[in-house]
Amino acid sequence: SVDDYAGYKSNLFVVVDDFADSSINILVYCFAKTIVWGEFLDVKQDVMLKIMDILKQNGLNFAFPSQSLYIESVKDKI
Repeated sequence: SVDDYAGYKSNLFVVVDDFADSSINILVYCFAKTIVWGEFLDVKQDVMLKIMDILKQNGLNFAFPSQSLYIESVKDKI
């Protein structure tokens, strides 16, 4: 069923976890029916990619940290 797809139990939840400096952090809490690390990573990746697809379908993008560096010429001021 959809509630137990690919090892995801139906008792998962998604909450707004934190308002950070430049983001709204969302916590996704779920379980996988495996204790094998590689299988768990596959499930985790699948969940994350599905979340990305849902966001894209709704016109949302991820904001990745970035910095702008402005270099001022010092020799002109000497």
